[in-house]
Parts: sequence; structure tokens; C-alpha cells
Amino acid sequence: MGIDDLTADPATPSPGKRHWLPLLAALSLLAACANPGDSGDPTRLELPGEQFRIVFDLARGSLDVESSDDTLLLQRAHAELELGPPGQLQPQLVRSSEGYRCDGEVVDDEDELGACRRADIACSASAGMPELFLQLAVYPGQGFFTAGLRVHNPGPEPLPVARLVPLRVAADSQGGLFLGNHPANQRILEDGSLLLFEFFVDIRPGDTPRAAEADALGFVHGWQQGHSVSNWNHAIYDLDSGRALVAGSLDFELASPMCNVSFDEEAARPVRGRTPFTLWSVEYPLLPQGLTVPAGGDLVAGPVFVAPYSSEVLPALERYALAVKQYNGIELWPERAEENRVPTGWNSWTGSGSSGGYGADIDEQLMLDNLQAMDEEFSQFGGEWFQIDDGYEYYYGDWDWRPDRFPHGSAWLAQQIRDHGLIPGVWIAPFQVDENSQTYAEHAADGWFAERQPFVGGDKPILDLSRPDVQQWLADRFRRIRSDGFRWVKTDFVYWALGAASFSAGNVTREQAYRQGLEAIRRGLEQGAAAAGGNAGDTFWLSVSMIGPHLGYVDSIRPNLDTMPAWEQDAPDQSRVTAQGIKPTVRTMARRFYWQNRALLFNHDMLFFRAHADPGVPPLTADESRCLLAAVALSGSVAKLGEKIVEMEPEWIADYRQVIPVFGRAARPVDLFRREWPEVWHLHVVPEEGLNTPGRGPAYDVVALFNWGSNFDLTVNPYAEMADAARTVAVELEPLGIDPGAAYLAREFWSGEVLEVSDGVLLRTVQPHTVQVFALRRREERPQYLGGNRHLLQGAVEVLGLAWDDETRTLSLDYDAAAGSARAPFIHRLYFHLPAGWELEQAGAAGVAPADLRASTSGGILEVSFTVPERRSVSLALSFRRR
Repeated sequence: MGIDDLTADPATPSPGKRHWLPLLAALSLLAACANPGDSGDPTRLELPGEQFRIVFDLARGSLDVESSDDTLLLQRAHAELELGPPGQLQPQLVRSSEGYRCDGEVVDDEDELGACRRADIACSASAGMPELFLQLAVYPGQGFFTAGLRVHNPGPEPLPVARLVPLRVAADSQGGLFLGNHPANQRILEDGSLLLFEFFVDIRPGDTPRAAEADALGFVHGWQQGHSVSNWNHAIYDLDSGRALVAGSLDFELASPMCNVSFDEEAARPVRGRTPFTLWSVEYPLLPQGLTVPAGGDLVAGPVFVAPYSSEVLPALERYALAVKQYNGIELWPERAEENRVPTGWNSWTGSGSSGGYGADIDEQLMLDNLQAMDEEFSQFGGEWFQIDDGYEYYYGDWDWRPDRFPHGSAWLAQQIRDHGLIPGVWIAPFQVDENSQTYAEHAADGWFAERQPFVGGDKPILDLSRPDVQQWLADRFRRIRSDGFRWVKTDFVYWALGAASFSAGNVTREQAYRQGLEAIRRGLEQGAAAAGGNAGDTFWLSVSMIGPHLGYVDSIRPNLDTMPAWEQDAPDQSRVTAQGIKPTVRTMARRFYWQNRALLFNHDMLFFRAHADPGVPPLTADESRCLLAAVALSGSVAKLGEKIVEMEPEWIADYRQVIPVFGRAARPVDLFRREWPEVWHLHVVPEEGLNTPGRGPAYDVVALFNWGSNFDLTVNPYAEMADAARTVAVELEPLGIDPGAAYLAREFWSGEVLEVSDGVLLRTVQPHTVQVFALRRREERPQYLGGNRHLLQGAVEVLGLAWDDETRTLSLDYDAAAGSARAPFIHRLYFHLPAGWELEQAGAAGVAPADLRASTSGGILEVSFTVPERRSVSLALSFRRR
């Protein structure tokens, strides 16, 4: 998507929604040639799918969705729009189900999401009323449908619109959402809430009242009517049947979509013993002032993705995120170039000065010292990035480097980083300007700054991103950043710009203006790359902000608050919503797993080992740090170190080395809807599917068992607290897609313990605040590889090839070996299982000096160890014989 899509008049059809133009052209023909689809009834359009069917009642202006076994899922869903400016106490609502007559046709088509059967529906009312055009599409074999809404103003006066709702069901329109027997046994997974609480991802019981944080705002918008108001998308999961509804927007250009759902026992109308939700909608609020559609113009919302009756909720969430990628044509960072891996490296902020890091107290020599340490300790193991954070500038808005701290300037420092074989990065807060800055002094009178809405925080003026001169200023700034040699950009505090009360451009939403600012940044980075002799897309862009408005522009989002070196929280006054620590970060990480490597890459802030500077915060244990390390490695997200490298203990260095490089594929939190902090995570590893990592070899599985200490059981209502104590976990392999009839060998990474699993269940007791990470491989009746100490996943990234020759009884293993350092030496240890009657005959290793190769056997486990003087590929050849 380009700037032309975002700056166009609302009346201009977006090129991405290519099916609407033929629909408008055919409006006059619909009544004469309507195709009733598969229903045979001229008043009904039917779109069948394998798991469900959609029936649109043309006379009623609404649709029902039923499962293939005739179970009612959505009842009387209709389209809606709110006229006038936002925030009216008595808004004027227009609904397709009230006073409209509809005609339509069904056609076969193919779009960005695949082959589909599509219904084009035109609804008209009395003269002067807006015309509504709905588009529904079912995708064979994919388990979801999409719904879009276009509003046409037939004129002659401009039409003010505050809100667009492609799909809404409500008890006041005789509608409902049916998923199971009762909402009390259903769980709602949000993706942030009420827009303001993007950093907190909740799972709510279906029958809970309105969220307390919504009431704390002091007002309720019409688009925030739900007891649950989720940003972007949501999932509703039925504990009894295992069925789920997953729904969310595929488009984020015009607004920040919100998903509402409520349950009112008195208003609910049960059907066949099943009690529904009494409100469900996906809405597009046009903030801050609405949009005006000129006479003859159009306004589009959606499409909305709906998987109404999924038998597996986690794959359905993944399919939604993939649909977002497909619809928006997103090219992920690893897809742009073969050398682009999920970034790993260091950030000078190191968790803030108050927590024991550097914070903004940095200078050139301090960065050079840590750069040298970064190169020595981590570059051979996969550490690639070195990012300078806040502290190099005098004021926000004046982004020149302070000569008293960095006398050689930014371009010189970037070159030093490159000379160490690392990639330079820099932090910036581009949408805020300090009132003491020269930029503010020069442009405040020019109208560069937008007024804040009353409820929006922040202490610095925000730029009016709708202004072309502001956009050019942004492009120039980022062109210089890239031309100076920086290929990682971290943009921070940008979310405040979404709180603007108005824009000088007029008739523009906050998201449209915001994305114009993002477009200017991307344009500047591409221009800077050209000036530096690089490629247009060679800069990794991480933003600390909200997911929706950034999709299609940034490479990575940090979707949570700062992690901090703390287990639960780093301040006693923090609530469940605002807590900062390892556990709050992991909760968000798990509940947003499905986005990773589908529509974007995540950065879940930093990895810590040290004790917090505040003595009132309990110091992290080694096991607690390893819980965070394991979660980040399994999540596939950016693995960014938050310690002063020059002060790291050898044990910390060793632990961080063992999670880099990042494989990139996201594990599934298996018990996502059963535990506040999921305790069972599963990753099916196909080494060649890593995100540009070198691993090759047979597929296997990784199962991680966490004990987060105090937890909550989400299967009961209200949720029950679980004690901070040891827990025994029984993991059934069949639901993970692992054949329960086969025998497996499972090696735990940290302890080295090897288990045989032959009954389809992995049974373990896990101590509090610890994690056990198992590599499961199908047992062979010959010697086989079990894992090693190089990487937590034990084979995904460091094993370059693995083969058994039955004739010579030789196991060959190609291996990416790295050298340790004087401060933290490293001995590679690889482990192999020897069935009864087998023994090692000979061990050889090309790339390893014979004196550095060791082999020993104990209890049927062969250990092969070696060191290398520098990073290299090692080829092991292990010959065996039968006793």
C-alpha cells in the first residue's frame, strides 16, 4: 500500500478493494438478474462452506450463519452506520435491516485470500438515505468468510459519517451469537482493549460485566458498547465443545477496528437450549471528527474476517493473521532478502537507569566498550545488531548527536559498529517535539503541532502528520539516519500522535494521518538507503506502538510495556494491567503468538539476568531468567539483550548465546485458554523452515513445560488462583499432532535428562519459577542424535545436516560451531542415544583438531565434545558397531 491509498478523498475507491467497482456498475441490473445462490429462493442468497453456510435474507436485510449440522451461529447480522460527528448522545443510526430493500447476486471469484464464492448485495432506502453495499465471500476449505461494507452517498448534500459497522448482531434486533451452551463457559481472547490498553491482552469469561478500565475512562463511545471491547480482532472459545469464533479486521487504513461482545442474561433469547451473546460487532470508529462523504462519493469499511465455527482455535488465529498479510500484501523482513534473520543483539537502554541499566546516560566511549564486548562474546553465536537508544540527543525534535557525548558523530559511530561486523541501529521518537527544541521554536507558529484530545497523556507536543511539510521533515530526518549507516530504526512514543483532536488537512481520520507519517518515514529510509548504496528495503524498522495502524509499514512491533528485571512487577503500585516484569511480558507474548511471522515480527523488549536496582524488587534467579529466555526463543521474536555487556557474568553470556540465532517460527501456547500464563508450549521444528537460519535435518518437536509460580485456572468461572508450588503436568502428544502410538526419546535442554515416552503422554513435575524444554525425536533402533548444548531448540539452527548410513553404520552430522571467549569459554557437547548392543567404534570430526575431540559413553548416552578456535562448520562422522 502506498501514500496514494491513504491520502485519497474518502469518496475514491481504494485499489485494494477491487471488487466494489463492478458491484456499483451493476447496481441497476441486480433486481433483474439476481442469482439466489444455492438456496433456490429468490428472497435468499446462500453461500455454502464445508463447516458453515451463510444465508442472507434480502427482504430482512440481514444474514444468518449456520453450521453444517444446522446449528445456529450468527442470527440476524446486519450492517450499520452512525451518521453525524462522533460522540453524540443520541446518534442517528442506519441499519441494513431497518427500512432497506436489498438485491444481490452470487458469483465465483478469486481475490488476495484465494478462490471464493462471493455475494454482492445492494441495499437502498428512501430518497436521500445512504445506499449500503455488502460483500460476503466464502473460501472453500478454509473455514472462514469475509464481509465488507461500502456506503454510497447518492446526494445531493454531503454525508457526515461517524462509524461504520460491516457486521453487527444484537438482541435489540432479534439477533445473537451462538457458540456453545452458555457464555459463562466461553472465554474471550482480546488483542488489547479500548485502543488505549493496547499493551494488556486479556482473556475474559463470556458472562463478565463491562471491564473496569472502560468505566475508568469516564465515558463510553458507541463503538465501545461491549462488555469486551477488543482492538483489531478477538477469539471466543467454548470450553465445553472446543469450538471457537475468530473475527477481526483485515484492513487498517481508515480506522482502528474494534470488536465488541456482550452478554445480558435478561435480553438473551435461547435457541434449542443454547444461550447467545446479546451483542457482537466489528466496528470502525472514524475519529477524531468523523468523515464527510461528498455527493456521489463512497466510504469503505472492511473486509472483516470471520471464522465462525472453528474446531481448533489456535490454527484459526494463525489463519486470521495470515489473511491480514495476504490482504495487505505485506512482505516480511525475512522475505525481503536471504540474509535477513530475526534480529538479535543489544540495546543501550538496557532497561532504564532506574532498573540498573544505562538508560539515557550514555556516551561514545561507553558504546565502544560494549561494542567490543558484543563482538567478542556474541557475534560468532548469532548476535548481529547493536542499537544506540535515548541519550544521544539534546531534545526530542532536534535529533542531532550531542558533541559532548559523541564527539565523532553518528556516521563515525555507525562505521565503528560495521567494522566489528555488526549492524548499527538507533532509537528515535519522531512524532513528538520538546518545547525547548529548535524545531519547536521554528515551527510552532506554522501550525506544525496538533491539539491533544482531553484524555490523551504525554508531556510533549505531537506533530500534525496530515501536513505535507511535516511529512517532508520526517522523510528528511530518516533519510539522514539511513544514509549515516543505520539499518535498524526503533521508533518510540509514536502512539501519542493517534490522540490528536484535529488535523489541518481536514476530513481525515487519525489513522489516515498517522499512516501518512509512517509512509513518510519509510520513504525517507528508502531514499537514505539509495544514498548509502544500499537496497530500498534494507532497514529493519521496529516500532513501540499499536499493531493495527503499523501493519504494512513496520517490520516489527513491541506489543507490551517494558519488561524490566523483575519476575512479577517492578513497582508495588502497579496493577494487573500496568505491571512490568517477566510474567506480564510472557502473558502478552503467549496471547499474541499468532501474529508472529505472519503479519509482522514481534519484539518483546529485553532479556535480563541482573537484580533490579531497587532493593525492594526480588532479584531474578537464574531459573527465572531462563524462563524468559525459553519463552522468547519459542516465540520466534526479536531476542534483544538488556544487560551492560561489559559487566555480564560468564553464566549470563552462556545463557544468551543459547537462544541465538532465533529460529523465527512461533510455538503454540497449548493451554492458552486454560491458564493465565500458559504452561505447555509446543513447536514443530522443520529446520529448513527457519527464518533464513542455516539449520537442516529431520523434523522433530519441542515441548516446553513452564511453572510460572502463582497462576490462574481459566477453566472455572470465576477463575481460581493456583498456588506458587510444584506442579505435575501430563502432556498428551496426540493433540499436538504427534503420533501417540510411537516411542520417542525426549532430551531436556538444561538438565540433559533423557526420557523415553512410549504411552503418548509426557509426564513431568515442574518446580515453581522453572522451565523444562524437551526435544522429542522418534526412537530409532540404531544410534541417533538427541540434542546438544549449543541452542535451546537442540537442532533447529546449528545442525546443518544429519544422515545415517545403514551399510557402514555411520552417523554423519554437519554442525555450525562457534568459539567461546576468554571470559566465557564454550565447549560444544552433542548427545546421542545408543540402543542396547551398540557402541561407538570411531569418531572423527573435520574442522576439529584430533586433540580437541572427546567421546564418552554413560548409561546408553554418547557424549561427543569439542572446541574450535573460531566459528566454522564441523563435520562429525561417528561409526558404530554391535557388541
